[in-house]
Amino acid sequence: MQFAVQYGARANTGIDRMKIINAVAKSVPEPHKVDLSNPDKTIIVEICKTLCCIGVVEKYKELSKYNLRQLTCPKP
Repeated sequence: MQFAVQYGARANTGIDRMKIINAVAKSVPEPHKVDLSNPDKTIIVEICKTLCCIGVVEKYKELSKYNLRQLTCPKP
């Protein structure tokens, strides 16, 4: 399985983005591989102030990053 890590932060500037991404990627066991262009699953890490939320989703790019407004807009 290929995966990607998506990081977002709000109201928090004290955490290094790449440290979080690398730590999450290293915690995923073999034989899973990082694939940023075509992942099977995306691990989403969202930090808001002192709260950290982590989720695993499928078809993140195909489903417009789960943005309902973009999903419901007509395609040109």
